[in-house]
Amino acid sequence: MQKFPEKDWEILTTLKGVALERLCRRIIDQASAITCKPDHDNHHELYLKLSAHIQHANKMVADGFDDMRRSNAVLKLIYWRVEKLISDEEFLAFSRETRDGINQILR
Repeated sequence: MQKFPEKDWEILTTLKGVALERLCRRIIDQASAITCKPDHDNHHELYLKLSAHIQHANKMVADGFDDMRRSNAVLKLIYWRVEKLISDEEFLAFSRETRDGINQILR
């Protein structure tokens, strides 16, 4: 893809908060599922699972949202699509050129 268009950059930055909220909700829901097992006797094992989950979650947040620049905007948008952090309808807000480029990369 060529240079990320200004209009698409504005859409990306507008959707950043929505996508981040969706990821954080997913991470918290998964953490709750880990900790809400009523028959779990080994709390150390439970702690280790939760700790690993949080470490993985931190990497996901960093990969998807840290250091957002126009030079890596395509990578962020690809990540959001792969992780289903924006809807198909939200994706349609981007220019045809950007959508086509992202879809071609994802194929």
